[in-house]
Amino acid sequence: GAYSEDAALKAYPNCETVPCDDYEAAFKAVELWLVDKAVLPIENSADGSIHRNYDLLLQHKLNIVGEVQLRANHCLLGLPGVTMEELVSVVSHPQALAQCRTVLNDLGVDKVRDQDTAVAAKTVAINCVRHTGAIASSRAAEIYGLDILAEGIQDDDENVTRFLVLAREPRIPGTDRPHKVYKLLLNTTTCYCLNLLT
Repeated sequence: GAYSEDAALKAYPNCETVPCDDYEAAFKAVELWLVDKAVLPIENSADGSIHRNYDLLLQHKLNIVGEVQLRANHCLLGLPGVTMEELVSVVSHPQALAQCRTVLNDLGVDKVRDQDTAVAAKTVAINCVRHTGAIASSRAAEIYGLDILAEGIQDDDENVTRFLVLAREPRIPGTDRPHKVYKLLLNTTTCYCLNLLT
């Protein structure tokens, strides 16, 4: 139900997705041969670079083998039968909360931070608290049995996140050390270009 899963399914429609607790765990899962690839967010057109993932790219010996761009379509989710007017608080990842500021301010709800949009949806579903909603994807609503109270609630309809596909083996013909090239490129990108999305 996370946006990284949506990006993985966009890149590889028939893949089996495996959730990880955090970005570091995703890198390790690829390195330990637990999964073939990892799909991780690297940059958002509204919020800029995800610096932690740039750091992890430098620390790990994985290869960038693809890129996926995904337009944000944040949904306000709630327990079945709940209306938006009943919500007192909304939980989600800090970036999702910030990207939906207008709707949340209009509702007058408390904004509660969580580690991930999918985790927020799962929390609402498991805790069964009628007055708490979540901002997450429509897929998260489907997975956790939540109603979509409002769709497309982001402030910027052109909000796009860029994801990198990482693997152990390179996909670039004629080179045996692509991670060195990418590391140099990413260092330059980190220092000088905070937002490459157009």
